[in-house]
Amino acid sequence: MAMDIQKYRAQFFQISGFCFMSPFGKLVLGIPGYKLSDFNFLFIIYIVISLFLFYLGIIFMFKGEEHLEERRYKWTRE
Repeated sequence: MAMDIQKYRAQFFQISGFCFMSPFGKLVLGIPGYKLSDFNFLFIIYIVISLFLFYLGIIFMFKGEEHLEERRYKWTRE
């Protein structure tokens, strides 16, 4: 059974994960408004950074699930 501190940590990781995933979501939702002149080097950098943050958000979501279900994944190789 999950304790209150584990529920708090799981919720913290969940909210943090969604926050990290939001720049990529904004990018995807804005696709209809982009023009060909908007695609420049800074836009490519923004895409790369937002994809990295999205990946980090997914990891945070899984970490929150780990805390809630009291299981541990090994994120590194041995």
